[in-house]
Amino acid sequence: MSALVIGWEQYQSTSYIPGNTFQKHVLAEGDSWFHFGYTPTLGAARNLIDAISFKKSTVVANIARTGDTIKHIADLEANPHLQQALAYRQWDLILLSAGGNDLIDALTGDYRIHGQRIEILNPSVSSTDFMAYVNSASLDALLTHIAGYYQFVAEQRATLAHGLNLHTSIVAHCYDYITPRKAPARFFGLKLGPWAYRAFTAQKYQVPEALWQDITDHIFRQLADRLLALQTSIPGLLVINTLDTLQRAEPGSKGDSRDWANEIHPNAGGYTKLAKIKLSAPINTALG
Repeated sequence: MSALVIGWEQYQSTSYIPGNTFQKHVLAEGDSWFHFGYTPTLGAARNLIDAISFKKSTVVANIARTGDTIKHIADLEANPHLQQALAYRQWDLILLSAGGNDLIDALTGDYRIHGQRIEILNPSVSSTDFMAYVNSASLDALLTHIAGYYQFVAEQRATLAHGLNLHTSIVAHCYDYITPRKAPARFFGLKLGPWAYRAFTAQKYQVPEALWQDITDHIFRQLADRLLALQTSIPGLLVINTLDTLQRAEPGSKGDSRDWANEIHPNAGGYTKLAKIKLSAPINTALG
């Protein structure tokens, strides 16, 4: 069954949460993979949470935001909702979707660590080797910081409200291999992106099109490896490997293609596939 997915302000209103109506209460934090709409339209999932099938009646308090980064999520002053939610109650589970926008922002050269711009593409390169275009040192620095932000978010369970959520499990996910293409996202009338396509075609980088896929595959695989490794250092963290689940978009397509709605977001079928094949079972196990 689908969960009732509502915003944080709604969740705090007792008119939306009658006593003992729901067996499970879940907190969801993250990016647009969680935030594109709070409820399904005509039964079609608009985000990954919509697509998850819960075995027990579940309400999800969704504080995710389109475009959010794990860097911003971990900034408790800039993101007070996370701090409020972790201190509000003991959750049955925390869902986290984060790190993808950090990677995308660094790919486009729009990411800073301690005030210093991080770029994971090398400018002014002429090579047939895709790794020549990847700044491995910058990529590693980015992934190290992403891991640190995950660690900080997890630690809040032990420090906020005297460890109210100390034993609450966190379930996160990797992403999947995007296809760099001129396919922007459309959100409430706004056109966002494309991101990788814009980076690769920028005058500063001018990456040969034949290398686009190899580069994006490499950086998303590196992100997944780093997130999966966090399970050994963060107690109660489960990271679900979602790589190689979706059918890649057709290269050169400019809109909905196969399992993808645009360059970096799955379509309804893609989200449903991710949930059915990879997410629903382990999430229900974690919920108990």
